[in-house]
Amino acid sequence: MTNDYIARSANRARYLCAGQSNLHRAPFRTGRLPDALGGFADLDFMDSGSPLFTYNMALYSPGAGVGVGNERLAPGVFTRRPGSTILTDSGGYQYARDKTGQKWRGEASQRWSLRFAEENGDESIALDIPTLAIGYNPRFPTFDACLDQTLGNARYWLAHRRANTRFLAVLQGRDRAEAMAWLAAAKTVPMEGWSFGGTMRTNYLHLVEVLLDLRAAKLLTPERNRVHVLGNSTLVQAVMLSAIQRSMRILLEDDTFLITYDTASPSLLAVYGFAYGHPRLNKSEFSMTEFKPPSLHDNGEDRTPFPLRVSALADRLRICDFIDPSPSRQNGTDSLGNILTVHHNTEALLRGIDEANSVMELPRGWKDDLAPPHIIAAYEALASFHEYPHDPLGHLQMSRAAFAGAKAYALEQGQ
Repeated sequence: MTNDYIARSANRARYLCAGQSNLHRAPFRTGRLPDALGGFADLDFMDSGSPLFTYNMALYSPGAGVGVGNERLAPGVFTRRPGSTILTDSGGYQYARDKTGQKWRGEASQRWSLRFAEENGDESIALDIPTLAIGYNPRFPTFDACLDQTLGNARYWLAHRRANTRFLAVLQGRDRAEAMAWLAAAKTVPMEGWSFGGTMRTNYLHLVEVLLDLRAAKLLTPERNRVHVLGNSTLVQAVMLSAIQRSMRILLEDDTFLITYDTASPSLLAVYGFAYGHPRLNKSEFSMTEFKPPSLHDNGEDRTPFPLRVSALADRLRICDFIDPSPSRQNGTDSLGNILTVHHNTEALLRGIDEANSVMELPRGWKDDLAPPHIIAAYEALASFHEYPHDPLGHLQMSRAAFAGAKAYALEQGQ
């Protein structure tokens, strides 16, 4: 039976796997194929007919190809199709972290990013210059330089758009003062949604403050009711964003208001040979476990079932399916083994997020043994701030200690 994470995610904030080129082209591979798969197309989890698991949202970034690669992706897992939503990333990180400053080519960079967005995305994060460029990229040495260029990019996109792609404005800032200044400027060039970057994106009080500000300015109306939080997929982040979404939907009287979030964690773990295991959900832990499966050349004949039975793929495969012994590699895991691990990691993380949300949705008292107390307190405060419409932030301020504990725990667990 196919595992359906679309239905399981209903009424919750949605995780977006940050797609990578290796998995993207997996359905079109040739060569060795594990006996348990009917074909490489089985790995396309964005296809509703996948026999393993299905999902219908993902993020794709131009990555290293920003500004120079093909504007249109070749067909693959993360190709736009009916019933799915692809969010494209802006590529701003690649420009910000360019020490030479040579990648940025002004209007040519604006044009390339816009065409990439419209060719590949149902929704797209508008091209920004993140504040992490400060002190790194000589073209953008100050906060004002990053903000001014981001606003210029937004105006360019809006003036030259030619497809029905939904654009999300980016909110950056290294502290509250910068974040609020950036917000004030971004509100003058409103798009069809909002995306949180910068260090403030894991500050739940700040997220709510900004959302309430946008609501008051009538900039979270149904045509602008899409919010994305960049670069975090801890279980803590997953449940906190679900709680915020729940309260905001009630305040907005809009059941289509949606928060999403992303990381490339499934792919990054696989690069280092790690796989996700079961989540740890108890009074002191609220996180995913990680495991390093056997991957030496002499494991190539090991027909032991894959030990982490937390994905439909892992239920069917053996250790040897991940390994193609070759003296030219440091270990036995080849590109197919990497793809299989990323596929497993993606479903395992979705499953962990589902279990974490399910725990937090239990009645009060029932979840006390399944989550740390500060995480429960923070979640319940966020899920109930709509009950205090005259002073929701005042209600949340009383839970500052719980938010601090939840944020510190999430940061400790990483992304």
